[in-house]
Amino acid sequence: MNSSTDKYKRTNPTVIQLAKGAVEEVKFKGHSLCLKLTSTLHGEKYIYLSFTDRQEYDRWHRKCKKATDKLPTSADLSNCHLEFLPETIFINDQLAMLNLRHNVLKERPIEEDIYTIGWLDDLHKFTMLRSLNLADNNLKVFPLALCHVHTLVELNIASNKLEEIPAEISELSNLQALHIHNNHLRTLPGEMISLRKLFILVLAFNHFEVIPAVVPQLTDVRISEVENIIMAGNQIQSLPAEVITKMRYVKKADFRMNDLTLPPSEVARFTALEHLTHLDIRDNRIDELDIRVVKTLEYLNCERNAMYSLQVNGTSLKNLLVAHNSLDRVNINPKPEWLLQIDVSYNQLKHLPEWLSDCFFLQKINACHNTLVELPSRLLVDGKKLKSLRVNHNRLMALPAEVDTTFLEEVYIQHNLITHLPDNFLRRTNKLRVLNATKNRLSSLPPLNENQDLNKVQELYLTCNALTDSAMGVISGYSRLKLLHIAHNDIEHLRDSDIRRLEMMQELNICGNQLRSLPASVGELSKLTILRAHSNALESLPDFKKATSLRVLDVGHNHLLNVSVTNLMASQLNLLDMSLNRQLKVDPKEFKTVKNRKSVCLVDLTGQNRTLPGLGHRPRELQEDEIDPSQAWKVGFSETSGTRNKLSVAMLKILHFGNEDESVFAVFDGGYNDEVPKILVERVPGILRDELKRDRSGTGYMRYTFLTAHKMLKGTGQKLGASGALCHIRRVSASNNMNQYTLHLGNVGDIEVVLCRRGEAVVLTRKFVTTEDDEECLRVYQSDGIITEDNKVSGTTKNTRLLGCSYLSPHVIPDPHLNAVALRHDDEFIIIANRGLWKYVAYNEAIEEVYEIGNPIVAAKKLQDLAQGYGSRENISILIIRFNTDKGPSLGRLRPNNRSMSIDDVEAAAQHEEQRLLKQQRKREISASNTTLRSSNGKVQRQSHGGDRRRMQYSAGEPDIDAAAADVMSNGSSCVDSPFPSNRSISPNHPVLKPLPNQKYIKKNAAAEWDGILQKRLTNDVKDKEMKQVSSSISNEDVFLGTSRMVAVDLDINSNSNISMEKVAQIRNSHVITRPWANDERTTANPAYTAYADDDSLVDSSETMMASNHSVKNVRHTIAMFENITKDDSRETVSGSRRKVIKVERDERTPYVDGSAPCQGGSVPKVHTEILEYACDSSNDGIHVPGMSNSSVVTADVHRPQYRGSVESALHKRQANCDVDTMHDPEVTIVEIARL
Repeated sequence: MNSSTDKYKRTNPTVIQLAKGAVEEVKFKGHSLCLKLTSTLHGEKYIYLSFTDRQEYDRWHRKCKKATDKLPTSADLSNCHLEFLPETIFINDQLAMLNLRHNVLKERPIEEDIYTIGWLDDLHKFTMLRSLNLADNNLKVFPLALCHVHTLVELNIASNKLEEIPAEISELSNLQALHIHNNHLRTLPGEMISLRKLFILVLAFNHFEVIPAVVPQLTDVRISEVENIIMAGNQIQSLPAEVITKMRYVKKADFRMNDLTLPPSEVARFTALEHLTHLDIRDNRIDELDIRVVKTLEYLNCERNAMYSLQVNGTSLKNLLVAHNSLDRVNINPKPEWLLQIDVSYNQLKHLPEWLSDCFFLQKINACHNTLVELPSRLLVDGKKLKSLRVNHNRLMALPAEVDTTFLEEVYIQHNLITHLPDNFLRRTNKLRVLNATKNRLSSLPPLNENQDLNKVQELYLTCNALTDSAMGVISGYSRLKLLHIAHNDIEHLRDSDIRRLEMMQELNICGNQLRSLPASVGELSKLTILRAHSNALESLPDFKKATSLRVLDVGHNHLLNVSVTNLMASQLNLLDMSLNRQLKVDPKEFKTVKNRKSVCLVDLTGQNRTLPGLGHRPRELQEDEIDPSQAWKVGFSETSGTRNKLSVAMLKILHFGNEDESVFAVFDGGYNDEVPKILVERVPGILRDELKRDRSGTGYMRYTFLTAHKMLKGTGQKLGASGALCHIRRVSASNNMNQYTLHLGNVGDIEVVLCRRGEAVVLTRKFVTTEDDEECLRVYQSDGIITEDNKVSGTTKNTRLLGCSYLSPHVIPDPHLNAVALRHDDEFIIIANRGLWKYVAYNEAIEEVYEIGNPIVAAKKLQDLAQGYGSRENISILIIRFNTDKGPSLGRLRPNNRSMSIDDVEAAAQHEEQRLLKQQRKREISASNTTLRSSNGKVQRQSHGGDRRRMQYSAGEPDIDAAAADVMSNGSSCVDSPFPSNRSISPNHPVLKPLPNQKYIKKNAAAEWDGILQKRLTNDVKDKEMKQVSSSISNEDVFLGTSRMVAVDLDINSNSNISMEKVAQIRNSHVITRPWANDERTTANPAYTAYADDDSLVDSSETMMASNHSVKNVRHTIAMFENITKDDSRETVSGSRRKVIKVERDERTPYVDGSAPCQGGSVPKVHTEILEYACDSSNDGIHVPGMSNSSVVTADVHRPQYRGSVESALHKRQANCDVDTMHDPEVTIVEIARL
């Protein structure tokens, strides 16, 4: 191409405006392919373009012709960071639509010396402009020049900082739509009443405290065409009568996210709303609503209020949305015959109204997460057009027995108590596509329709039931089945003929069953992409060569032996999991061959870089519930991409972060992008190390780790973001060489960390989601942000804090929630997971599901199976860290095979160590003073019931503990190991904790009530009567630990008792305890002291206590338990509980410690009786002594009768939600009882 207008070539390019110009085909200086471009702007100019190529000539001719023939009517200059409008835009005076959103345009300053064009004041030059968008330009004053663009039909000036609208806006007589939301407006000018063509007025997310007077006036059809009032996200507290009476013609009112309470006095005036059809009052403070006066209402949304009562007029009602309230019933009168959809989920409903069956047009019912016990009896008969039924997470025991042909397409009944489906359910639901019955009690399935074409189920979820082999015969009748989740059932065998019929199968989950083999037909399913068969007993696998679509194969935690990798893996396989097959032998050459052909991911779910046998050195495998003593914690994870093509979640697992007692774990979820999570996983460890070098105290380093990571995302983090949770566990140096582990964590977004403490879920993170965090919604509101109707910040994301997404700042920020936890002895494991798990599985349910699974790998996989069984189809990432941090001196240790973990309470441990040193010094002084007393006293002989004698020496002042300690250390029982070396004498006053339970304990619902009554009775009946004598007689034998007081009490055993000396030492060291972590306030019962009553190693028929420092004559105490008490007994009990009474008798013929005898020897004994009451759960049989029935009589030989009032402290209540191993009153003594 050649251009010539001058004699010589120009070095600078020539610019010519083709707008309002012309193009001609000419011959110039012998050039046949030549174009003449003419511009008439700023004087006539022209330019010649010559071409040598015909195709290029034609292309330029078409473009120039198009540019000069017709000027564009719209221009989009949004997000250009413009301070001035470009001069060239004013060439097109026929412009009709102009988008100037997200710039920094301004009005012409008064002091301007040289006139320039491009200010907002020049917009009136567009004489044909009809639509103008000036949103998000940081305008603080309404540009008056806009009021002179009389042709405007639509004006959008939202997301600025306008505080008022000028009265001159009334000049825009043609204005039909006015968007002034997300500003700082508090009032509106009355002159707006002249905007008679206006029909759209958006006032949401301003600072209105009352509805402006002009707004209801504009809704009058005689004044304007405004039909809708959109005032969401303001500060409106009430709807005055003078306002409501003027809203007669309003059809749609949106008052969500305000401060409305709507008392009956205000709602009574709603009779004036004769045309109201849509009312949105979500996220207010309404606790009671009676809106029956509005007969025209078709749509009502009052979700997320504190509503406990609702009454609606059903004359015209079509959509009712009242989720996330506290309703126990829904009152709609008259019956809503036009009802299309009803959502009453997350309430407290026990029954659905019977009239739902009569709603002919009803299509959707959502009543999940209630307490429903039954459904309307004719719902599946008369509900002819019902398409979706969601009643999951209720207490249903059965579906309605009567079933007729329906239009049901989706049925969600997971997490109920259903034992069987109606006989005709699967036969009559001919349009059913999705059936979810996960976590019920189904043992069989009803028959299908004889006509196979009518069995149309494509997705079937039956995880966590009790289905057997026969169920697969029914399931195989669904020839269109694409997804089958039947994990964690009782299936032992899959028939080849059944699997062969499922030709359309794409995803199959058969984990957690009892399968020993898979049929060959599984490897022939050509459309199968995902096969999960972990946690079975598989010994071999079929040939998967014909499964050409297989991408994911999970056969971990089985009994696989010799497996050929070449035959195992299909050519397209992307993920192979064979972990936890301890006997699996793999030839390394086969892996090498496969890796040469394609990329294969062999997942090591332990995070410890272990390899399969034969591929390198592998340490000894532990048993499933065995804790490796060399590691502070065990780690397992599971993740899946779901139905998405890529996994947008990344994990960080560093077991040794600096040293062996310091680890870092993290999960990052990018939503639909995988770029940000990958960057964070790579850079966060280095950032964290740098921050720790600067400051290791407090939680400041965690905050700066997040902020620095956000900064390092740079351009990638402008429009992309990720949720994240980062956990840093480390051992902190403490005095006396005691263990102290702390967990520092931070999180943004919706990834959550849940700690299992005493078997209960403790949420350590904060969920930054608009629907669950009112404080965050307020912060977004105060930062001039908006939350759209789908609960998304600026219509983009529901998360209010993310790493990245800088373009949404300051509405979405990276500032994390921080938390620091001193791990305790009863903290067992933590779960870190993204919304793919927590959206479907509750916190406590997740804890309960994996509480008894010692292997964190298997536990993580089960949670994934459960979430997918509930219907999760998105990315799922689950990371479980099970603690095992008792290494070194501590107050108590776990048994090696115990599933639970134990972490020392360091403060109590340090205090105990200090007291122990003082006691040792005191002990030496006492020993020196009692040398003569030891030599004068004889030895006490103890004879067993079987005739075998065993001698144990006692001194009158100090027992010989070494022999007892030797028995404890060598008897091989489950007693807690000594925290001291075996060659060191153990203090008799040293308290040793019992091991945590090896089984799931029973939760203690009435622990607080029981403790209250126990405290009152002990205070009134024991403390005042006997503490003076106690304090005078135990001045040198008291043991203090923390805030609790313990008195060591000696037992002198009767000659006919059956005594085991090993048990003497065992009880001495494991039963006489005081909680070192106790404090002044009431604490709930600890599972470590109630759940292990079945362990014979802890409770035995020969259990008793050792003698202590003073040898005293026998005092006989009999404790009898009985249920009936006199009716006139008015002592306090817990309401609704059964009363348990313990009668304590004392034989006063026995001398006291001081030698006095209340009764002469040989006289008739005088028995003093004391009644102690306990309030127990009515579902139990009363207070239980381990190993005894409630009718047993328990006797204890106690050398000090003063302690009789507190003898109940030794009763272990296993079933009545009580814990009596320790007394909360610091002045109450602890006495053990012995069962003879």
